[in-house]
Amino acid sequence: MTLLDYLSLLPKSLFGVDNSQIRRIKNGYLPNLDDSVVQKAANSLGLDFLSVEGSDNLCFIQSSEVQPSFRTSFNWRQLLDVIYATHTKLSIEDKNPSGLYLPATAEAFWSLEAMGQELRQLHLLQFPLPSGAFFPHQKGSTSHTGQLSRNHPSKATRTIEIGSDQAITGVPEEIWTFSLNNRLPAQMAHQRFYPLSQDDLLTYRKILLAIRRTIELNKHLSSLKVHLLQ
Repeated sequence: MTLLDYLSLLPKSLFGVDNSQIRRIKNGYLPNLDDSVVQKAANSLGLDFLSVEGSDNLCFIQSSEVQPSFRTSFNWRQLLDVIYATHTKLSIEDKNPSGLYLPATAEAFWSLEAMGQELRQLHLLQFPLPSGAFFPHQKGSTSHTGQLSRNHPSKATRTIEIGSDQAITGVPEEIWTFSLNNRLPAQMAHQRFYPLSQDDLLTYRKILLAIRRTIELNKHLSSLKVHLLQ
């Protein structure tokens, strides 16, 4: 299970009329964008599009190690990460976006690309789980998962039961009620898994951590303006 179906945030129109282009996400594999979408993005941003196949022959100026302000081109994966960040932002804002939304400047494009890459890894749960993150405790214990509650003492928290004798305490209410694409991932995953096995628990802790980081990233996403390309 992932935080949500990766493709559910992305309009099918971005992948062309051929449904065979829309492939399931597995092991980081991503679908191809329609050629017209790529061309619109290149024209709007004033950047060149480089195919993945040709990227190995690029000079150093095109390398991802170069500061974004000096980059003059993008590839399909970078564009898809920007689109994913954009649609995450709009979905959290309950705007139900359809079509291609992009920022007005190349600088904002690269800011969104970095956040989109992290969001993709978060939502596909492709990251290591810190040992103490949302660690469960015996019911009735005075222990807490807690640095969360100590760092944010003014925020409402809740206890999430994971079985008859264990619970995760100190979970910020904003994580439990977080909505993305009209879904409540923390609540949906809990309902699906309960009572949680050890494997389910590891996945669920990742989901809670991914939501927390998504909320943090959205504070930066909300400051970036995007517009619909016709």
